Amino acid sequence: MKDRKEELKKERDEKIYDMYLACYTQQEIADTLSTDMEELTQQTVSNILENSTKNGKTAKICKEFEPKVFDTWNFANCNTNKVKHPGMVPQEIVENLLFYI
Repeated sequence: MKDRKEELKKERDEKIYDMYLACYTQQEIADTLSTDMEELTQQTVSNILENSTKNGKTAKICKEFEPKVFDTWNFANCNTNKVKHPGMVPQEIVENLLFYI
């Protein structure tokens, strides 16, 4: 019985950690886990984050991250704007920048 309780707590903590990293609010996490807001205090979330950091979960995420090399982007032929001028920026870059802001 005790092992099952610990297993459920561990699963809950992992879910909270994953939702926190996905930028969910404390209220959204509580709603998803069907928990009272009072039960899911800031201290509880802080403790879960601290324990996950100690267990190396954050380090694992950072090791798996591989930044993309800047020179793999090829904008030379993707500019649909027919106007050519010095310092020209392909409109796709501006569109993506505005979309993600």
